[in-house]
Amino acid sequence: MPTSPTTDQALRAENAELRARLEEAEEMLRAIRAGEVDALVVEGDAGPQLFTLQGLDAVQNRLRGEMLAQVSDAVIATDLEERVTFLNAAAERQYGVRASDVLGRGFAEIYTRQWGAPDAEAGMWTALGERGEWRGELIHRTHEGREMHVEKVITTLRGPDGTATGYVAAIRDIRERKQAETALRLTNERLTLAVKCSQVVLFQQDLELRYTWIQNPSPGFDGSDVIGKRDADLMERAADAVVTEGVKREVLRTGLGLRQEVLVQIQGVDRHYDLLVEALRDAAGLISGVTCAAIDITERKRAEETVARLAAIVESSHDALFSEDLDGIVTSWNRGAEQIFGYRADEIIGTSIMRLIPAAGQEAEHEMQRNIAAGERGGTFEAIRTAKDGRKFHASITLSPLKDAAGNIVGTSRVVRDITERKAAEAELRANEERMRLATTATEVGIWEWNVLTGRIRWDAQMFQLYGVVPTADGFVSYDTWSRAVMPEDLPRQEEVLMDTVRRIGQSTREFRILRADDGECRWIQAVETVRANEQGKAEWVVGTNLDVTERKNAERTIREEAQRKDEFLAMLGHELRNPLNAIRHAVQISGETPKDTEACQWAAKVIDRQSQQLSRMVDDLLDVGRINRGRIELRPEALDVAAVLERAIAVVRPLLAQRRHTLTQEIGMPLRVTGDAARLEQVFVNLLNNAAKYTPEGGAISVRAHNEDGEAVVTITDSGVGIPPELLPHVFDLFRQADSTLDRAMGGLGIGLSVVKSLVEMHLGRVTVESAGAHAGTTVTVRLPLLLDLPAAERPPAPPALDDAPPKALRVLVVDDHEDAAQALARLLKRRGCEVRCAYSGPDGVAAAREFLPEALLLDLGLPGFDGYEVARILRADPAFADALVIAISGYAQDGDRQRCLASGFDDHFAKPLDIPKLVEAIHARCLAGSDPAEVAQAGG
Repeated sequence: MPTSPTTDQALRAENAELRARLEEAEEMLRAIRAGEVDALVVEGDAGPQLFTLQGLDAVQNRLRGEMLAQVSDAVIATDLEERVTFLNAAAERQYGVRASDVLGRGFAEIYTRQWGAPDAEAGMWTALGERGEWRGELIHRTHEGREMHVEKVITTLRGPDGTATGYVAAIRDIRERKQAETALRLTNERLTLAVKCSQVVLFQQDLELRYTWIQNPSPGFDGSDVIGKRDADLMERAADAVVTEGVKREVLRTGLGLRQEVLVQIQGVDRHYDLLVEALRDAAGLISGVTCAAIDITERKRAEETVARLAAIVESSHDALFSEDLDGIVTSWNRGAEQIFGYRADEIIGTSIMRLIPAAGQEAEHEMQRNIAAGERGGTFEAIRTAKDGRKFHASITLSPLKDAAGNIVGTSRVVRDITERKAAEAELRANEERMRLATTATEVGIWEWNVLTGRIRWDAQMFQLYGVVPTADGFVSYDTWSRAVMPEDLPRQEEVLMDTVRRIGQSTREFRILRADDGECRWIQAVETVRANEQGKAEWVVGTNLDVTERKNAERTIREEAQRKDEFLAMLGHELRNPLNAIRHAVQISGETPKDTEACQWAAKVIDRQSQQLSRMVDDLLDVGRINRGRIELRPEALDVAAVLERAIAVVRPLLAQRRHTLTQEIGMPLRVTGDAARLEQVFVNLLNNAAKYTPEGGAISVRAHNEDGEAVVTITDSGVGIPPELLPHVFDLFRQADSTLDRAMGGLGIGLSVVKSLVEMHLGRVTVESAGAHAGTTVTVRLPLLLDLPAAERPPAPPALDDAPPKALRVLVVDDHEDAAQALARLLKRRGCEVRCAYSGPDGVAAAREFLPEALLLDLGLPGFDGYEVARILRADPAFADALVIAISGYAQDGDRQRCLASGFDDHFAKPLDIPKLVEAIHARCLAGSDPAEVAQAGG
């Protein structure tokens, strides 16, 4: 049992005296053991005494025993086998045993231990072995069955040589302390729970009004956010902190508690608090701070405001708001009711509600009142009502149960609205909607409305059909219904225009593409919208229309593409016709000027022949296109051998193949009998072979293969040429379509050949296909014609003899033209006029030849392979060696825009093909021989 405070103080004093005497004896014993002295003489009340080692040990043991016997904690000593060697009086009292009964016996005779964890006992022995001491809490159970929560300190006892001789344990009964701690913890938990449930913020602040403790902080804060801070650090409005700190400073000044309602803003939200502040005093009774309780009354204040607001609303409402008790007697009547029914409140309150209801509807009214009294919910309905002056009006009536504070139904509340104008407007709206529906159905125009303020969007039936969306029950859709349908690349711009229209409160017209939800088809939509503002001048409604204009857009695109292709074709036609005409004109001039020069005349004749054939083929293609489009082509069918037709076509193209140094391989099976027009089929194969030769770089490979396959004559022409880009492959048979319509083209063409080929093959009941792996991957054209298997084989006609090439070469004028005949003819003409001429046939070759030859005049064709004449002029103009050189454009592109572009790009002059040689020579001599002797100029000009 614990000692009283007086007894405990006396024991402590005695223990202090004993401890001093023990320490003195231990010091003397230490000196003797250390060999510093053999004995000590101590002066005492009984006179001097002699102490030896054994005598001091005895004194030490006696004093230690006296001290341990007096302490209030239980002290038990054991040997290393845990046999009890000492038991003080406190231990006897605490465990209810006598020392004489347990000395020499195991400590289990006194109590049993109960550990808090399985490995706790092992931890004790480890601590005793390592540090010589263990401290902890555990449960002791006495032989009487009592459980004690004890605090225990065990120390290892050691002999003079430091060897462990046993253990001594000081044991304190802490049952009352633990019970008090448990009770305090439970009290704190209950208090914390109560504070949290009550939503009361408890806190303390020091004299500087800095938070030192807080319980149940406001939303958005925890203790770490608040401690050490002041109201000004936490409140978002400085004025709030001034008010709250003012209340607390008044309490600090007077020491008297205060209570005040305050409004503070926390994380952007206004909150009302009922603030109670009391002075906090220290042990001396001095004020050391404040203790505060803040009760959140925000909801109460809002409720009060709501009640006040509702009362104002009721009185200011244009609707009739009134109530009656369970007997149908009117108990309240607002101004709106006076305006609608014409009765003043003093005329109607206290009278029956039935005076406002026509006789025909009174039975239904009684039934509704009985239902509400029985606890059923009210409802809304429409009816005809009569005002005091006899005026009848459409009314929307809402009935609701009226309950008291206990939840009992005590009557009925009513809201009556005059909807006469609305009903008339609805009737007119229905008529307008029906008219609009008929109009939009006929024109396929969809109508939509968007309330900018509420975000609600409504579509009519045509809008759902346009977008392929399943109609909603009420016609309302989300914004995503539209935005998901619009093509992603079109959406940002459309949203920008729409938002700008809303901002301007204006109108807009726009076009965009959508993907229909049901079939995924891409369609073009034309949208027109108008924004309407409300009374405050803010945008409120957007009303718009959508119209599917896909067919119109496709037609416009087709027209644009056709116009572009025709423009390109006409420009190309002019270019391609001028090239052979230019060569023919030069050849004619050469033969006319040198009638006795047999070699020159023969060369001119061959040039004229080749270029005439080229012109003839182009004219034939042009005429065939016109005839095919008008259905005027007439075939002269006969039984013929495809192989013979192929041989004649190859013979026609062989000069071009030789000129471009192509390798031709043939694999033609026999017989391949078909019914067809020999001339037209030869035209087909000549056209295809010409294309293969023109669009294959020099030194390429071309193969012709003809064989029988499933009852068809299959002719395949494959080249190693420039190939066809994938995006152009589906359009190769379109009229006026070419893969390369730029100036940089090695060979010309009108872009109509394959269209003619396809038409002629189909007129022979065949088909033609084109395959290419892409640019620079070559091309394969396959023609399939139905075979005649029952006709005799035709003899293959001999191939016509190959035409000889006569590439004449001619002076310091450099001619750069990819049309070799034209270039060489021009060189001969200039050479005869005293010029030293050199030729080049591509952009890169022209630059290289110019740097080697250093001409005084350069005649540049604009459409050159490699890079065009503009690039050649730019490169050479940048070279100081050609700063004063004369640079003249010679081109089949002869429009005014072409000439102006040339002069703007650094050319000195522009001559259109076919060239006017006298004028060209005059221009060269006028520039290059300027400053020379006049006689030399005249001689050079002659």
